[in-house]
Amino acid sequence: MDLNLFKIFDALIEEENATRAAVKLGISQSAVSAALGRLRDVYRDPLFVRVKGGLKPTSRAIEIKPYVQDVLNAALKSLELSQDDKAIGFVKLGMSDDIEIAYGAAIIKALREEFPQIRPIIKQTFSDVTSALLLDKSFDIAIGSGGLSNSRLQRQAVGQSCYLTISEVPADNGIAFTKKEFLEREHLLISSGGLVGAVDEVLNMTGERRKVAASTTHFATTDLLLAGTSYIATIPAHAALVLAQRSGLFYSDCPVPLKPYPIELSLSKTSLRDANRVRIFDFISDLLRNFLRADPPLMPKHRQAFF
Repeated sequence: MDLNLFKIFDALIEEENATRAAVKLGISQSAVSAALGRLRDVYRDPLFVRVKGGLKPTSRAIEIKPYVQDVLNAALKSLELSQDDKAIGFVKLGMSDDIEIAYGAAIIKALREEFPQIRPIIKQTFSDVTSALLLDKSFDIAIGSGGLSNSRLQRQAVGQSCYLTISEVPADNGIAFTKKEFLEREHLLISSGGLVGAVDEVLNMTGERRKVAASTTHFATTDLLLAGTSYIATIPAHAALVLAQRSGLFYSDCPVPLKPYPIELSLSKTSLRDANRVRIFDFISDLLRNFLRADPPLMPKHRQAFF
C-alpha cells in the first residue's frame, strides 16, 4: 500500500472536505479524488459520502481510521530515528503582541539554547483568527489569552494574567486612579475591533462610559501613543510593566473590576503526531508556566511610576 494514500485518507478524515484536504497536503483536488478512488477499490467501500458542505466518513472508514493513524505514526517514529534529535528547522509561533512584548525575547533565547538548530518565527495573531490560522498551518503553536473552542485543537493553560493601567501622567494621589478620575480622563483603547474593550463591557453593565480619545489594534506602540498626553491605557499586566519600564510610565491597578483571564498554548491535534512539535510545545508550556508563576505584575501588590 502506498503510504501517501494513508496520508490522504487521514486528511479526509480530519477535514471532511476534499478541497481542504488538498490544501492541507499541498496537492491538487484531483489528486485527492484519484487517491480516494484507489482507496475505495482496496477497501471495497465508498469510505466517504457527499453531504452538504463536504464529506462524511462511512462506518467502514471510521473502523479503519485508528489503523491508518497507527501506520502513519510508526512511519514518523522510524524517520525520527534517522534524524538529529534536535534538528527541527523552524517553528512558527502565533502570539498576541502583549505576549510577544513580555515574553517573546525570553522564549526565543530559551528555544535557541534548548534546540540550537531551530529558527523561531513569530507571527502576530489575536483570538478571532487563531483557530483558523492553526488549522491551515499558518503557524504551529499559538500563545494567547485562550477562548479557543475548536475541537480540532489541543489547548493547555499555563497561568493567568490580569490588567493594569499605564499613563504618562500619574494618578492625582500618586498611587492609583480612583474610578472618578479614571472616568474623567481620556483613554487610549486597544482592541482588535477598535471600538469596545474589556473595560467598556464592564462599564456598560452599570450604565457608565469612559472617554475614548483614540483606538489602536495592538499593544506594541502603546507607550509611544501615550507620549505627551494624559491618556490612560488599560492593557494586560505582563505587557504593561514592560512598557512602563521602557518609557518611564506610571502604572497601577485598574479601578474598574476586570476578571483575570487564562494564558493558553494551542496547537492542531494533527500536530500531536509530530514528536518534535510536541516537544517544543511542552518546552514552551513549562517555560511560560515558570514565567507566569514568578511574574509579580500579574497580581499587582504595588503601584509605581518609573522616573
